[in-house]
Amino acid sequence: MNDFFERFNSVYELSPQMMSDSLSFGLSWPGSGEKAPERFAARVEKFYPDFIASWKDAHHKHQLSDVLRAVEMLITRINTIDTVDLDMPLFRGRKNAKNSFTYVRILKSLARLLAGQERAEEFLAIISSPELKPSWFLFLAARAQLLLAQGEYRKAADIAFQAKRLRPYDLCVSKTVFATQEALSNNGMIPDVEYDFGNKDILFCEEPFTVLNINSRTDADDLSFGLCSCRAWSPMAFEFSKVEPWNGEEAQEMRRSILDGSFKYCDKLKCPKLRKYKLPRSEDIESISIRNIIDNNLTEIPRGPKLLILAYDLSCNLSCPSCRSKIIMADSMTVKSFDTTIINIVERLLPDVQELQMTQTGEALASAHFRRLLKTISPSKYPNLKIRLMSNTKLLSQKTWQNIGSGAECIDALLLSIDGATPKTLEKLRRGLSWSELIGALEFAKELRRSSKISYLLVKFIVQKENFRELPKMLELCSQYCCDALSVAPIASRGSYTVEKFMEINVNDHQNPLNSEYREIQENVKLLSKQMHENEKELLAQGRSVPRVVFS
Repeated sequence: MNDFFERFNSVYELSPQMMSDSLSFGLSWPGSGEKAPERFAARVEKFYPDFIASWKDAHHKHQLSDVLRAVEMLITRINTIDTVDLDMPLFRGRKNAKNSFTYVRILKSLARLLAGQERAEEFLAIISSPELKPSWFLFLAARAQLLLAQGEYRKAADIAFQAKRLRPYDLCVSKTVFATQEALSNNGMIPDVEYDFGNKDILFCEEPFTVLNINSRTDADDLSFGLCSCRAWSPMAFEFSKVEPWNGEEAQEMRRSILDGSFKYCDKLKCPKLRKYKLPRSEDIESISIRNIIDNNLTEIPRGPKLLILAYDLSCNLSCPSCRSKIIMADSMTVKSFDTTIINIVERLLPDVQELQMTQTGEALASAHFRRLLKTISPSKYPNLKIRLMSNTKLLSQKTWQNIGSGAECIDALLLSIDGATPKTLEKLRRGLSWSELIGALEFAKELRRSSKISYLLVKFIVQKENFRELPKMLELCSQYCCDALSVAPIASRGSYTVEKFMEINVNDHQNPLNSEYREIQENVKLLSKQMHENEKELLAQGRSVPRVVFS
């Protein structure tokens, strides 16, 4: 242990000014004027004596854990909310004391200062460990970036993926993983992910110009919004009550990142449109309205969103292991708060909305608030509105449909969440739903589709260790019940699993021992889908459908 302090003993030679100059490398203080560097230097100087004292104490006791605490203490205290990555203004003023971008930059600078350029990664590796919670992912991201700078691309990628497993939705971590994969590709090595790294075309995504997604972690006092149909693809979320959601500065900055082709606020490895190169090139866009946005670099949109996603009520009548440990149902006060806070906002937006989606985070048919909202909607009031209703199927029935009232007439698409094609698997993964309830719901949905009361029926299948072998059966089930499509998406980590458990069940992870078998089953499902299309006439004559299969 003493060898560690002998190797990294330069800390005793530091002055507050030297530390300030080093740690401020790469940071900026937008809108703060000339006093910003002085303010940062003052913070460093204030906590400098504590850091030196902690280091000396660690040296005296030969305790690396004390070194770690000294490093964490210093960075946490100087990681102020006005420091921000140079070109990431959406992170300005964020209250999280551990803004990942700033934290990782300061951590790298500190490691280089204490250990030198060549030994900075070694220093971080020695002092950090899995017991470092919840900050270990930040140390891993910093190590990966240092290794990347040294040309150790494979090791950098492996460590970046460790960070990703710990914090799958952190944008700094996601960008670190992407950088390692791009480096592997550019240096003649095989990346771990599917992505067209060689293509440098400027692409365009309509979503930040057409989509508003309203979310909540808890209740109506915690509303946030994003400009993407999936929070995993674009993890940026903004406080709903503090900024103008559609044309505020946050929304316009998000749109700038699309217009300049950087997609810097998007998770390029989670978004299937980016990862699988399904977005059009900006120069190929023909739509008059979108062409006008691109040609004139418009970030303020005069009309409201085309797609409005309401995903703020977590109420659900199931407690699926992948999502939650118990049934969550909004109490009467929360429902009242949603009713008063949201309905007026939604009614203000709806005249421009073409599609309204409920929900991504709960069960719309089990939500007292969403049922009430549906009853305020009618074809006569909103003749151009189509509703996409997501459901776990437990309450999907003729009786429920009638109770919705006039809103049911606007429902154009049903998106059914089904994670098992056999009774045993379904009832394990969809805790609270029986196989007989599922079949009853599918029969009802099939009748809605065949009678043209809805025009689209999709099944969303979250693939994991327990169910991936049932994918062929799931496709057959979708065909039997006249579904238009089967969407297969990897399981996401939402805090209900330990890191180790999630790694075990996530067969989509390239390091999972079942990944190769899952890939084989994917190919089998694609082959089965192809055979169904070849026999389309025969299947249609049998009253079945030929579902399209989409792997995210």
